[in-house]
Parts: sequence; structure tokens; C-alpha cells
Amino acid sequence: MRLRQGVAALMLAAATAGCSGDTVTEPAEVEDCDGLVEVGSQLVRAYADLLDEVRIDDFVDGEPIAGLDELERIGGELDASVTRLGCDAADLNRRISAEVGDLITESPAGSVLLEVVRRGVITTGTTPTPAATTTTPSG
Repeated sequence: MRLRQGVAALMLAAATAGCSGDTVTEPAEVEDCDGLVEVGSQLVRAYADLLDEVRIDDFVDGEPIAGLDELERIGGELDASVTRLGCDAADLNRRISAEVGDLITESPAGSVLLEVVRRGVITTGTTPTPAATTTTPSG
């Protein structure tokens, strides 16, 4: 489950030494759409735990968030698994949102995350593409 664009950008801009204690199942190990709902719920909880460790100063110091790369990787695999298994992304988003509906976070960043999740922006069901690289002409 990649919490796309806005949330991903927010989390990539943040920095903290905190690390999520939640374990997230590898999406490639899941064999049906119900399993992806569980993975998506685990991933949202792991992101929320991670963001609960962020201090305001962490957003501006430029250090990477410990554990974020792993969550982003799993999120990309979740999107790929949605496509692989032929799941309906909108249905998964609705079900994952319902699963984590009682989740509470203490951090402002976590609150933004949960608001995005509650609006149903969890997985796109597409295979992620690497970020484009920019080259400058020589000479």
C-alpha cells in the first residue's frame, strides 16, 4: 500500500530516528485480496507508529527517517500485488480504511496520514515506476 503522492511526499520530507515496531507481511507472500487488506492495514499502522516518533524539528533537519525506505518498498509491492491478483483498488482502499478506522495518533503528521487514509487514498493498484532522473546537457 503506497500512500501515494501527498502522504509519501510528507513522509519523505520528514526525518526521525524512530523506527516502527510493527511487522508488515510481504505483499508477494499474499495469495488473495483479503490478505492484501491485512497487509494494507499493517502498513498504515506501521506508518502511524513511525510518524508518532517524529518531532517538529525532525521535519526540517534533512535526515532520512529510519524505517521509511522499507515501508515505501512494501507499499510499492502492495500496489504491484493489487495488480497481480486482479484486486479492485477502490474496494481495498475502502476495506483498509475501515480496518484502521479506530487508529489514533498523537502526532500532527500521523493525523494527516490518517485523514488521507480515511479519504480512501491507500493503494493505486499500479506497479510503481522509478523516479525519473534529470540530466543536463554537457557543454
